[in-house]
Amino acid sequence: MENSVHSVLNCMAADFAEPLGYLIAGFFPALILTGAAALVRWYLYGRNWRNKLGPIFLLVLYGYVVARQAFFSRVPGSRTGVDLEILTTWGESPQSHAYVLENIIMFLPFGFLIPILWDPARRIQICVGLGIGASLSIEILQFLTKRGHFQTDDILMNGVGTLLGWCVFSYYLRRRRRSGNGLSFRAAGRSAVTPRGRKFGL
Repeated sequence: MENSVHSVLNCMAADFAEPLGYLIAGFFPALILTGAAALVRWYLYGRNWRNKLGPIFLLVLYGYVVARQAFFSRVPGSRTGVDLEILTTWGESPQSHAYVLENIIMFLPFGFLIPILWDPARRIQICVGLGIGASLSIEILQFLTKRGHFQTDDILMNGVGTLLGWCVFSYYLRRRRRSGNGLSFRAAGRSAVTPRGRKFGL
């Protein structure tokens, strides 16, 4: 059992080397995009995202890594096929176990960051629904571009990852409320003022 766990961890460590490289490569593009978005918001509405710049930057960086890993690192036509069966990808090898766990980990940041940036996603059903929707979109695009197999297990595991990410966010939120500090990434208001002084719902 110990050797099996060790083998799975070794496979995961090897698999994570590539996305970690994307993380480094995407740092400055994500920083530039986040800064540009903040400037546009400030110019149009006279407000900024000071309380949310960190989560926005992390979400942009996360999206970059997912896009590179799921699409642009793969040759079009290299992967085809559909697997609608549930829990078949677990397999028997350490590598297949690693793939399932990696699909869960892949959506942990999504489940944590989305509720910070969008209040309605603090409801578990909305957050998990968004995660499943995002995963389904990735699977469909991978299938259409033949950059990945359409697998029900991937969507299911991504949904589990979103749920776990939401649980981490929920725990963090409760701890902040108990300490009396509130949520540090507080929503920057529900309305903003346009250049003409008109209220604009966010």
